[in-house]
Amino acid sequence: MAVGPRPDVIFHLAGVVSGEAETDFEKGYRVNLDGTRALLEAVRLAGGYHPKFVFTSSIAVFGAPFPDAIPDDFHLT
Repeated sequence: MAVGPRPDVIFHLAGVVSGEAETDFEKGYRVNLDGTRALLEAVRLAGGYHPKFVFTSSIAVFGAPFPDAIPDDFHLT
């Protein structure tokens, strides 16, 4: 079971970044979409379990060029 020990926080770090996902679209879907959905479904099926779910991303969501520091309101590309 993906969430057997019922942690209070789940950090979802797995993913295929944009360049690789754009080269292999099916792989991007399988890892980024289906993998995330499977993890969320495992939590849902555990019943009565409501952990904090932390999803990480990469700086790639911003697109280049990057300033020295990226503020919270920086435009996503």
